[in-house]
Amino acid sequence: MPRLCSTPAGGLVPTTWRGTPSNAAWKACIARLTNQDDYPDKKFANDCYTHDIAALVKHAKLDNQRKIEEIANPIFGINWLIAKDWNEQARYQPWSELKARNLFTAVSDSNNGVLPWIRSRW
Repeated sequence: MPRLCSTPAGGLVPTTWRGTPSNAAWKACIARLTNQDDYPDKKFANDCYTHDIAALVKHAKLDNQRKIEEIANPIFGINWLIAKDWNEQARYQPWSELKARNLFTAVSDSNNGVLPWIRSRW
């Protein structure tokens, strides 16, 4: 479950938007595309070595499914817009409580969150 941590300045920081588990989830979807004895293309493997959420969705071949889900579920679409721009540098920046809670909800909402959507596809 994502968590919010307080900063010394009194703000909140989402704990890596579940960055490590979320990246692992996307990468699990990518790995599923590879057979046990496959020797992956080096450029593809290097391109997957990223924290860029939108790039990982494309590499997992889930971009079209994500777009379909956004149309069918506008709340998921809003959550995607909030969550997709997270990056590993964000964990070192203070966030307002509102922004942190919005990201927390966008990722973790059990019905419309980005992480449950990823989990249903790996």
